[in-house]
Amino acid sequence: MTPFGSAQCQPINSITKIKTLCLNASCLDAFLKMKKDIEFPKIENILMAIAPSEFEQWDVFLINKGSEKIDNLLVTSSGYGYNENGEKVSTSTLRHFYDNFESNSVQEVEKIDPSVFHLNNEFWVSYWIDGQLYDRRFVFVPESISLKNCIFVSLLDKEAVLHA
Repeated sequence: MTPFGSAQCQPINSITKIKTLCLNASCLDAFLKMKKDIEFPKIENILMAIAPSEFEQWDVFLINKGSEKIDNLLVTSSGYGYNENGEKVSTSTLRHFYDNFESNSVQEVEKIDPSVFHLNNEFWVSYWIDGQLYDRRFVFVPESISLKNCIFVSLLDKEAVLHA
């Protein structure tokens, strides 16, 4: 029986929780060995851009400036932070799936309203290239989405706030 198959150990994502809940050392050792074996390749050719649009809305774009086609692209977005009274606030989590994302191309992901620009706007991007899973988190910090932070983005052919 594997360490995770015992009644004492359950698969848990947080190492802190595992240290707290794991009653035998072999369970913790097995988890740490598995985590060490996971390869996390560096992502350099995927960018996020947020550009002003019509009707006081902004558009969120994913940019593939790489030479490889991306398969099974999943983008999740959410906002979180504090309101003017110091209370925690968060938005709904939105999920977008795309079968293919061609090389040197742009994919519009969603519209974003300026009323959430005071929050952290987080985008998780996961995809496959040649059987390898890639995962990256983009966070636009509060008030970073503004006209003063826009630069010209050639693949969009317009000004946008770029997160590389």
